[in-house]
Amino acid sequence: MERHYETNQDKVRLELLIQNNIIQVQKIASLYFNYLGNTHTFADLVLEGVLGLIKAIGQFDSSAYVL
Repeated sequence: MERHYETNQDKVRLELLIQNNIIQVQKIASLYFNYLGNTHTFADLVLEGVLGLIKAIGQFDSSAYVL
């Protein structure tokens, strides 16, 4: 289940996580762009990657990884 980011602090943290991982998203999108050819635009692939990142952040349960 996805979390809803209602507070400004949550939105800032989400934005910071996206900004810190956008290079990895772009690298993976470029691999798919080269593989898929002209069927999708690079911007579409990056957008899908960012949406996937947002979904993964929403599903992450930090309490499950406490040592």
